Amino acid sequence: MWRALLLSVALLGFAGCGGDDHPTPVSKEQYEAHVSKVGQLLVEIDGETLHNSNAIALSQSEAARSRALDAYSHVASARQQSVLAFADELAGIAPPNDVAATNTKLIDGLRATADHLDTLAQQLGDGSIHDDESLQAAIQEFYESRGTVLINEVLFELTRLGYPYTTGTTG
Repeated sequence: MWRALLLSVALLGFAGCGGDDHPTPVSKEQYEAHVSKVGQLLVEIDGETLHNSNAIALSQSEAARSRALDAYSHVASARQQSVLAFADELAGIAPPNDVAATNTKLIDGLRATADHLDTLAQQLGDGSIHDDESLQAAIQEFYESRGTVLINEVLFELTRLGYPYTTGTTG
């Protein structure tokens, strides 16, 4: 009898160790807010890409072009860090059960996008991207990258599942 009681107490104590392996999923509304941050992030990256590529294309001198490329390198590097931080944030929540697998794909897409932004920043910084043609090719490669494609597929899937997102823009 005592042995069974001690075993029960030990099992209860062991079961309580290590925290909650299955945290409570966030609400649908909370998750939609996270997904909308992804949409906003994509809009910001698009805007930064357009602004910086225009600045580089309109550069009248080699010195101006070099400064514009360097500035875009810093922007891409900073954006890489924010995308990676957001992927980590999403990985730290428990999504609603009906989108758990989709959330994992979204995190994968964000991390792949962060990796691609890091590569872009390095290419801008080391001179691999040095003119409008190489910049446009790199931008096209970014938009066709695994991460960008995966994020767009996931956002479409989330919308289909009833988790629409907004981008914070009008029009």
